Amino acid sequence: MSDKWENYFGDRVMCVSFMGIKLIRPANMEIKISIACSICGFLMRGMEDGFSHEEYECCQECAYKWAQPNRLKWKEGWRPTSIEKQKYLDSIMNQPTIMVR
Repeated sequence: MSDKWENYFGDRVMCVSFMGIKLIRPANMEIKISIACSICGFLMRGMEDGFSHEEYECCQECAYKWAQPNRLKWKEGWRPTSIEKQKYLDSIMNQPTIMVR
């Protein structure tokens, strides 16, 4: 996701996520956590993602996948490569949302 907020309308600003979702907020609103995960780019969904962001600077799913198993390296600044992230995103995007039997 782009971290670039642009003037939108009146006192609002807009940013476009990597999936093309437009995010609009008041220009004077302070953002305390990221709106999107710095690893996968998906939008933060709830309190669990907020807690994971506070500790690992990523969403809960990425914390489970990358940060927690590599806790020591993560705290030293290690992050998955772009190839590793892309493989992970491809696997997520290929999962069915509904299974009918």
